[in-house]
Parts: sequence; structure tokens; C-alpha cells
Amino acid sequence: KSANQNHSLNPEVVKQTSQAITAFMKISLDAMDPKWFRHENEDSANDGLNRITAEIKPADWGKFVASATAGLLQTQANATADQPFRGQLPLKDWAELLKGSELQQPAVLKLAIDEEGFVRKENVFLALNLPPKDGKTRSMMLDLALQTDDINQNPAFTMEIPTNTKPFADVLRLLNQ
Repeated sequence: KSANQNHSLNPEVVKQTSQAITAFMKISLDAMDPKWFRHENEDSANDGLNRITAEIKPADWGKFVASATAGLLQTQANATADQPFRGQLPLKDWAELLKGSELQQPAVLKLAIDEEGFVRKENVFLALNLPPKDGKTRSMMLDLALQTDDINQNPAFTMEIPTNTKPFADVLRLLNQ
């Protein structure tokens, strides 16, 4: 926890992680053009999940960023004290970082949805060139895979929450260096 902020990773923030990821996903999906989506007919995993893939090409990145940035800023403005975005995640900073970014290659979002409509698997790949800072070229890559099991069941936590964590704001600050 830095002296000038309260973005520490604590049990309450950990509990809100899925809410934050869901909100980020909603903002991203709302910012996407329906033409970027395609249904994957092949069920190679034979698991009964409906697969949908969205791809954002570099030529469409500006359109996505404009919409996603507006969504991030609106979410921050509308957040209430009990939501994960109020004082925990610097959405304005993320919005500013996105504004000057360029895709290195197409961004890909893959969703696997079960018969009840729950998203069971999410995969996101994003490789960006960030605005230069102090004359230095910067880049960022995100390769995220999430899987959700036992939806609406009580989880059994088996590990203690780490004490030596970095706040999201510090991670963003490192990217801006």
C-alpha cells in the first residue's frame, strides 16, 4: 500500500475481483461491433459449451477504444461506495492509457457459454504498443484465461491471501514508466 493511495489488495478487494472482471468484460463487450463476433460451430472439446469468438483488427482499434474509454469513465462516475471501482481501480488512468495505444496484432476474445447461459471460460489476448514515455517505446501484452466452475456454490478457499501484493495503481504506474 502506497502512502498516497488506498489501492491495497485486501480480502474485500479480492472478493470484488470477479465483479471487477465482469464489469470490465461488460464494458469491452458493449464497445465491440457485433460484426466482430462469430459463432464457433466446432465442439472439439465435446463439453457441450457454446463458443463465441470476437476479433478486433488493428484498423478497428480506434473505434473500440473510443467506446471502451467512454464506458470506463462512465462506470467510474456512476460507481457507488460499495462497488469495486470506487477508489479501488483507477479507471480514468486505464482510459488514458488506452487512448494512445495501438494494437500490435488482432485482439481476440473467446467465450465458452454453458446451456444455462453462464460464461464458463473466457480467454483474452491483447498486445499493445503504448504511447512513448520519456522517449522510450513501451508495449503491453495480456494473455488472460479464466474458467468458472461450481457457479452459485460456496467456494472452499485453500490458500491464505498473500500479504505482499501490489495495488493495481502501482502496476499501471510501472507501465507508464
